[in-house]
Amino acid sequence: MEELQPLYVSLASEVDDPQVTVISSQCMNCHEMLSRAEARDNEVRQDVLVYRKGEWTVK
Repeated sequence: MEELQPLYVSLASEVDDPQVTVISSQCMNCHEMLSRAEARDNEVRQDVLVYRKGEWTVK
């Protein structure tokens, strides 16, 4: 079974997949993006986070 690669976004754009939420602090709008993310979920760190199938993964 092939393992799916996580999706990455560099700006505060929405990923068109309810199973995947990506938060990157390495972006132009990082403060705005992290603020939005914190409003959705408290699991925000100063890293690239990948949310897939109910699980956070730090990349």
